[in-house]
Amino acid sequence: MIYDWTFEDELVAEGSLFSTDKKELVNNIPLGPNAAIVTVSKVVNKEAFLWRPSADMSFMGDALNENIAWPIDKVHFIQQWRQESVSKNASPKIKFQIFCLL
Repeated sequence: MIYDWTFEDELVAEGSLFSTDKKELVNNIPLGPNAAIVTVSKVVNKEAFLWRPSADMSFMGDALNENIAWPIDKVHFIQQWRQESVSKNASPKIKFQIFCLL
């Protein structure tokens, strides 16, 4: 879950964590400390301003399916799991997925 960086508790998007490596580049700029790179998979508020706008993206609506930098304290992680069906004699397999809302 990705929350607005300017307001308290306003959900603006959902996505996946890509990296927290402060040396990783986002739009040719190092991510830096206390930040994350997230891939936006669902936009909730398309008019929300991006934390680090670029020439091509200024609003969350521009960032769908893109990697963006976001303050790590505004990314809330949820864990989803599902059990896969297996044969009668095999033990069940559980897969975990971690999602973040922007």
